[in-house]
Amino acid sequence: MTENNHVQNAKSINEVAQQFSTSVDTLRFYDRAGLFPHLQRDEHGYRKFMPIDLQDLQTIICFRQTGIGVSEIAVIMQEIDRDSTEQVQHKLAVLGEQRQKLWQQ
Repeated sequence: MTENNHVQNAKSINEVAQQFSTSVDTLRFYDRAGLFPHLQRDEHGYRKFMPIDLQDLQTIICFRQTGIGVSEIAVIMQEIDRDSTEQVQHKLAVLGEQRQKLWQQ
């Protein structure tokens, strides 16, 4: 598959917002926060969401639903690229424990 076809098969920000029942502004915010480490742009500068970005978004949504903040998610998303699944799961467990302690205070 050529680079051009690869980008042509990607989803636009509007398509992704509709698919995930979220707003375009939210997706832009997540991008600016560094939550999409693989996100590409086309020749006009438009965001193009590939399957890996959709997987990242699903992960982000799960984290947000559990109350994890965007800045924490940004760190986790960067770590996911570098760490094994086991290490990421350990970090998530530690974050969950920290969150529980905060709620108990």
